[in-house]
Amino acid sequence: MNHPTFSALPTQAQSALANLSSAVAGVVPIDVRTWQIDVSILPLEKDGLQLIQEVSEWAGKSKACLYYFECCSPSIDLAKVERVFADAKAHETNDRAYPRLNTSGKCFYVGSSQSVAKRLTEHLGYGAKKTYALQFIHWSRPLSLHLEFVCAKYPETTPSAVVQTLEDTLWETKAPMFGRQGRK
Repeated sequence: MNHPTFSALPTQAQSALANLSSAVAGVVPIDVRTWQIDVSILPLEKDGLQLIQEVSEWAGKSKACLYYFECCSPSIDLAKVERVFADAKAHETNDRAYPRLNTSGKCFYVGSSQSVAKRLTEHLGYGAKKTYALQFIHWSRPLSLHLEFVCAKYPETTPSAVVQTLEDTLWETKAPMFGRQGRK
């Protein structure tokens, strides 16, 4: 049986996707920066951590940043990383909220943020306990992880739907070990 709402839905979806496709075309970051992070030497408190200040100054007023964490430890056993993380998540180590565990891979996480320095703070493990984030200092210090935090800054005028589409595409390309794909 035909229902007008659902009968028109494919055409409406096609139009919305065509508009999104046009909006994404040619959108490139205004800057991309990479920071090296040695988790084993991160302090237990964020006070005075230059990395967060540096990211904050670099991001400036941009409300559109896309980022990922990639493991660059040369001989890391990714299965061990997975086991240590799974244990921390199962036991809610330090009463923290941990993201979903996916399949093993060198890319640990893909995300976007309107406040990338704050989000980095959360991922490092210095944010609110119940915010889902990587919480690195609470589980990965003994692994001596070396990470790259790669961040792309887009113009402030970049629509959120465009940033989300770029994030979803980066997610599919990088297949991160932790987290979940964005809203769509």
